[in-house]
Amino acid sequence: MLPPHTILFGGRYVIQTQLGAGIMAEVYLATDTVKQVDVALKLLRPDLALDPTFEEYFRREARVMQQLQHPNIVRFYEPMRDGELLFLVLDYIDGPNLQKYLFSNKLLPIADALHIAQALATALDYAHASGVFHRDLKPSNVLLAFNGAILLSDFGVARVAGATTTTTGMVGSPAYMAPEQIRGATLTRAADQYSLAVLLWELIASRRPFVGASAGLTGATLGERVLEEHLSHPPQTGVLPDDLDAPLRKALSKNASDRFPSCTALVQQLVAGSNTAPTTPQEWQRKILPTHLPPPLPPPPPPSPPATWIPPLLTALRWLPVGAIGTVAILLAITRLNGMYQPAT
Repeated sequence: MLPPHTILFGGRYVIQTQLGAGIMAEVYLATDTVKQVDVALKLLRPDLALDPTFEEYFRREARVMQQLQHPNIVRFYEPMRDGELLFLVLDYIDGPNLQKYLFSNKLLPIADALHIAQALATALDYAHASGVFHRDLKPSNVLLAFNGAILLSDFGVARVAGATTTTTGMVGSPAYMAPEQIRGATLTRAADQYSLAVLLWELIASRRPFVGASAGLTGATLGERVLEEHLSHPPQTGVLPDDLDAPLRKALSKNASDRFPSCTALVQQLVAGSNTAPTTPQEWQRKILPTHLPPPLPPPPPPSPPATWIPPLLTALRWLPVGAIGTVAILLAITRLNGMYQPAT
């Protein structure tokens, strides 16, 4: 972990604080001293930065993100190396990710869920049109900016259509993976649509469609049972209203060819079926802002009454015995009389 004020790339970037950490990388808030703006730096872990395999994985993310310029995708600038440190420079998004937002707002109104769905579907369809599949859509990879923007991030396991190399083993997050992704089969844009459907089910029902609770599962661990449900079990019935359940079930089809032709087509069907207008961008910004603003300060205390001035002598007299106070008063009177009747010189 890099401490605050660490200087990178000859003074170009100054670390402020760590924002998060994943399996392979740490993310930091930093200042770009040339542009005088805050940026996010995604650093490959030092023990991995010198590994050629992981460096290629990291640089592939850079190449993927360079292709994608979209208002609902976090903007990437460039990959950099500083000695043994390898990092990406990204836009800093001021706001929570969707996972944190859901922790505080368990069950979203359908209109809010549809607004988020529209933004993600637009971003995914754009990436797909560019030949890029995200492969790791989940709430923690959805950023909710306080200016109202909803952005898709972390293309760390993205795959460019037609690429001949890929990361060894199963990649992605099992709770959101399409069956063909679990099996390691060739992926299409339909895999991201499946992940989007899982995420939307979670937004609307406050739980994912596959949680390892179906009857007849044989997996020894919860993770194995969840994968088993993805592969061969339908979602539980009676959880969602029919007008939302049917489109999401289609998007969650085990056969990729049975899903919608695009992510936008899925969302359009949800909007039409539910007869619910998505939250407008203006309404959404008003909703997201209160999570950012600090609590109001308490009202100031009422002004204190003016202090009464007490001569120093009287203050001292407060602490003398009553008899002593009388003696002092007599002495003061005598002294004053002597002063009044001093002979003229």
